Amino acid sequence: MEQPITEYSMRHYCGGTYRGAIDQLDYVVEMGFNAIWISPIPSNTDIETIYGVGWHGYWQDNIYQLNKYFGQEQDLINFIDEAHKRDIWIMLDVVANHVGPNVTNNYYVPFNKSEYFHQPLCLIKDYSNQTE
Repeated sequence: MEQPITEYSMRHYCGGTYRGAIDQLDYVVEMGFNAIWISPIPSNTDIETIYGVGWHGYWQDNIYQLNKYFGQEQDLINFIDEAHKRDIWIMLDVVANHVGPNVTNNYYVPFNKSEYFHQPLCLIKDYSNQTE
């Protein structure tokens, strides 16, 4: 039975792994698609914050580790190999301009010093102001 969408569920992992995606590749082909755009693959902040957790892939905390919630390295390799066997391209979303919210000291090299982040947290209030 499908669970109702809640504020909590929208800000946390809801499933989906590379191994699970392999099982759906034939269905993707049947729908006529030839590319899949996947979330960024680095490890993400997975502690509870006021913003939720980094389920979406844009709060990387270690660029040298894969996101454990999506699977292991070999799972990703197998997913790509299986997709290519079906002439499906895999597009990897890469986020080079930011990491997770500065709510932890668990960031790894090269993001392991607080002076590498905007201090204090600078939220945009006026999106028409380009200097903000």
